[in-house]
Amino acid sequence: MNPCFEELSKAKYLLFPSAYELEPKAVDFFTSKFHFPVYTTRSLIPFQELSAGNDVSEPEYIRWLDEQPEISVLYISQGSFLSVSEAETEEIVGGIRESGVLFLWVARGDS
Repeated sequence: MNPCFEELSKAKYLLFPSAYELEPKAVDFFTSKFHFPVYTTRSLIPFQELSAGNDVSEPEYIRWLDEQPEISVLYISQGSFLSVSEAETEEIVGGIRESGVLFLWVARGDS
């Protein structure tokens, strides 16, 4: 077993930072492999409070997304669960750019 999973098997539960509807295979995988409960947290950002009616300007990436054709943007979320080296990141970016696919990449500040 992967050392990461060995450590994870000691947990009492897993908070999965997503929605089941977005990543059912990942949630089902963890649920089937470990004895502890797996909970999805969905978004922890208060999006409802960021509506246009409260004088909060819309982020630039939202305006950019709104300008793109429907279902044309690849969403990449580089969370804190696993780290990717700089060389691996460069390979991923190169492949995505070569593909010509529009993408929005979300990562931690230190990534």
